[in-house]
Amino acid sequence: MGFVSSLRRLWSSDAELEREDQQRDVRECGATPVDDCTDREVVRLRGRIERVTLPATDHSRSYEVDFSDGSGTVHLTWMGRDHIPGVVVGATLIVEGRISCQGQQRQMYNPKYQLLHVPEQIH
Repeated sequence: MGFVSSLRRLWSSDAELEREDQQRDVRECGATPVDDCTDREVVRLRGRIERVTLPATDHSRSYEVDFSDGSGTVHLTWMGRDHIPGVVVGATLIVEGRISCQGQQRQMYNPKYQLLHVPEQIH
């Protein structure tokens, strides 16, 4: 890392540094950055679960999460599931599937996934 790069990292916020680190990890594993995805493209993404959303009704079974890679966010939905072990806030995953893009909003249904890191749960 050069001197200018080191200085820039010194003055960057923690959030900026985290986004840069996430994008480096995306590139290193050969995944597509979320912001580069196009509608109906089959993609491989690497990122972290930022939020889990539970459905409002009991009869609607789906497990929904917001997944971010530092460049953008994708809403992932697994139909027919109400929980997926390890897919929790803070977990790092690689997901693969067909992405749907409506403006800035991106969605993926029933992606294949690989858990890379699951945070320790505090009880």
